Amino acid sequence: MRIEPLQRGDWPRFIELAGAESWLVPESERALFQNGWRRYLFSLRQSERICGFVSAVPHQQGGWIGNLIVARDCRNRGYGAALFEHAVQLLERAGCRDLWLTASVLGRPLYEKKGFRAVDRTVRWVLAESGALQPPDAVAADGLEMLCRQDRKVWGDCRRDLLLPLAQQGTVLRQGRSIALLQAGRQRRVLGPWLSEHGDPADHRRMLERLAGGGEIVADIVASAGLETVLEAAGFRRLGENALMVRSRQRPGQLEGLVALASLGSIG
Repeated sequence: MRIEPLQRGDWPRFIELAGAESWLVPESERALFQNGWRRYLFSLRQSERICGFVSAVPHQQGGWIGNLIVARDCRNRGYGAALFEHAVQLLERAGCRDLWLTASVLGRPLYEKKGFRAVDRTVRWVLAESGALQPPDAVAADGLEMLCRQDRKVWGDCRRDLLLPLAQQGTVLRQGRSIALLQAGRQRRVLGPWLSEHGDPADHRRMLERLAGGGEIVADIVASAGLETVLEAAGFRRLGENALMVRSRQRPGQLEGLVALASLGSIG
């Protein structure tokens, strides 16, 4: 058994395993891991067969563990544990103080044994394709910088390495003191990160009303944002939830002002 960074020919196998689990892998995330972030996605091989994957993305103070998957016929052999430990050790060596992940109901007890604790829940909401709605107002030139500043306030960490590539093909939206990134995608777009300084429900409602049509929109919204009624009124439907968990040597940021993650659970 060996664990190594993603090779060029490994990606179809990852998509195969993800598809078998009905995972949504947005185009923006695919682009990251197939290009500049290939070194953050790892495959586990046994006798040259790829049996599983995990991603470990370091920022400055914090890092994310995600995309932990093992082929169904390769489970109960310790591969998942080996991949998880590999990710933890890599992030710790990179100097990450806070290790983050999202966990299913089944996975949560395992991560709790490893010192992770739940700080919130992420609920996945989906807006089906609709007709063209009123487009968002043009954002000020400093919109991306504002997004990065607000994101840093939430996480206590600079995550420009994540936000810049996601924003290259996306649209930064502002409504009052609420700001979000609508990531590009031909069939599916991700709404996130979504941040709000004061959590004004009116700002949230107007933000959702001004989303452009042309393909479904998916967002991993934190339960503490209290947006269930607003999202349902905007036509979103609930698809499932996970625990947002952290292991930290110090007290992590309180995540005040966080509405939605920048990814579908895997990279924050």
